[in-house]
Amino acid sequence: MDNKWCNAQYGFRQGRSSEDLLCRFRNMVDHSSAKLVAGVLVDFKGAFDYLSWHSILDRLDLVGHSNEEMGLWSSYFADRSVFLMNRRSDQVARRSLERGCPQGSIGGPTVWNLALDELLWQLEQVGIPVVAYADDTTCLAEGESRDQFEASVERAFGLIYDWCDKYGSRLLRGHTLLASPPELDIFFRTRCLVPSCECGSRFCCRRWQVPSLLCRLHLVSVVLASGATL
Repeated sequence: MDNKWCNAQYGFRQGRSSEDLLCRFRNMVDHSSAKLVAGVLVDFKGAFDYLSWHSILDRLDLVGHSNEEMGLWSSYFADRSVFLMNRRSDQVARRSLERGCPQGSIGGPTVWNLALDELLWQLEQVGIPVVAYADDTTCLAEGESRDQFEASVERAFGLIYDWCDKYGSRLLRGHTLLASPPELDIFFRTRCLVPSCECGSRFCCRRWQVPSLLCRLHLVSVVLASGATL
């Protein structure tokens, strides 16, 4: 699979680190020729816990695994359950599982990368620069005008929402935000990035503004200083 992964993924990849991701993200910002540039910081709620097994198996089949490998993964996702037992071991609550992959398991990182890989390829194919470290994903929204910039944001989130619907995932409210230049302040006050937000708007609540004294070429340093999750 190593030669099939999207190069935008840096988590759970041999020879890659968070420092490599930061270098690439800095280069993405430095080499952008757009007038307006902002970082779209995306985090998925319970990433490993929500993945649809059916969608994962479809993805495995699409990337070309052998019958033996498909049989192994199909067995891995079959007849799984979780149970809770009291101290006296005389009462057990059991529930069958139909989605998710235990975080910290041997297969978990591969399964997650396989699922997110589809989204990363889709974003790159429509010209949206993107990097990811496991489930922490960062896109660049770009545009020469406000209209072009808004279209870039909506195009990115359209793909993200579609991917979430397919794999049963959701965006994590409070961790999904934008690092934006001051001139985009009005836009982000009126749009909401997380569809489940109480404000009722599809697309705003979470916005982290880049101070005006810092140019967009220093976006990476600013994001890190803010404590935001890349």
